[in-house]
Amino acid sequence: MQIVFVLVAAVMMAAPAMAQPGDWQISRQAGGCSVGKAGADVNTRLLRNHSGKMILIAARPDWTGDEPADVQLSIDGAAALALQAQKLGPLALVLVEDAALEANLRAARTLTWTTPWGVFNAQVAGLGEAFDALSRC
Repeated sequence: MQIVFVLVAAVMMAAPAMAQPGDWQISRQAGGCSVGKAGADVNTRLLRNHSGKMILIAARPDWTGDEPADVQLSIDGAAALALQAQKLGPLALVLVEDAALEANLRAARTLTWTTPWGVFNAQVAGLGEAFDALSRC
């Protein structure tokens, strides 16, 4: 698990931007690519793991801690789903293994994260296109 966090940390660092899908910004680093969108309440980032699965990341600079956390995620105001996130400093990472959840995220316009440290909203229109851009990176 520590290797995953090192990779995530490397990918999250500032890097030259590539062609951008909509409002999302793609960054390429030696460890791979990430795509992200800044938000007023919380930033959203995406990674693709070695199996092609989506890693959804909520990020705020004031978050701290490196432990698992139970979170809830509401997509476009629908009933919240209970998920397990891994905290890594200012990041909360969720591995999206369920195909139905991935499909809902791809079409999402808004996400509401309910966490032990607060409730945060993100505008994520274009998330599916942004995730697809990672496969071309």
